[in-house]
Amino acid sequence: MCGATPESEHEAVSPRRPELTVRRGPVIALVCMATLALVSGARALSVSADGHRRAHEDAAHQSYLYHQLADRDAVLESQRRIYVERVRRLEVQVREREQDIAALRARLWGYDSPLVRDRVDERPGR
Repeated sequence: MCGATPESEHEAVSPRRPELTVRRGPVIALVCMATLALVSGARALSVSADGHRRAHEDAAHQSYLYHQLADRDAVLESQRRIYVERVRRLEVQVREREQDIAALRARLWGYDSPLVRDRVDERPGR
């Protein structure tokens, strides 16, 4: 025992190899499963990150569109107010002109001049 021969060293190493061979299969399977889990996890994170990025881009785009719509709505509302005010002013002018015409007609019928009498006599129905 004092002098170790190569056979005794070989015999000491030899029993360990079957243990390594027995454990190698589960270790390889475990490494494959871990690699698959990492790849799946990385892919899931990538898909999740991509989805998050898209959602953020969509939210930013929607926000931009809502701001554009609000700005356009403000412009249209301003234009609407301007046109409504113009229509009101024109309606007032039409009413004033109608009153002026009615007053002029009343004055015209009230005159007792030969011109008016001639005109009245020329009217149809007389």
